[in-house]
Amino acid sequence: MILESPFTSPLRLEVPPSLISILMIIIPLFFIAVVVLVYTPIHWGFLLAIVLADCGAVYYFLRLHYWKNLKSSILEINQDTNKQWFVLLNTKENDWQPVVLRTNSFVSTFLVVLNFQGEKRRHSVIFPAGSLDEDTFRRLRVRIKVAFD
Repeated sequence: MILESPFTSPLRLEVPPSLISILMIIIPLFFIAVVVLVYTPIHWGFLLAIVLADCGAVYYFLRLHYWKNLKSSILEINQDTNKQWFVLLNTKENDWQPVVLRTNSFVSTFLVVLNFQGEKRRHSVIFPAGSLDEDTFRRLRVRIKVAFD
């Protein structure tokens, strides 16, 4: 009896917003702002500019990965039976765009960061452990690890 591999079936995932992804964006940038304010002996005007740039980065990444209202925000990912990856971007056309999974993607027990290369630009998707159900998260991690072995 030949068993069918779970990696031959297609994979389709919505990219859900999660509280953990907000914290992963805000906390490091908050600490950068605090360190710059406390430990940098430069004029307060420059400090204010750096903190405002830091707040701008927080706003941009929240729009990209949490609110998903930028054109480059990924709404869904799909891997078909031929192991080809596609992403659904937040565009007016809502069409699937073919991408290649990059080898610098990160997989751990608590976090999966998928980096894709499209025709014109790179895209990233963040999946903290709490954003997907436990079984789906485990299957995604195993599928990515098998893809790079």
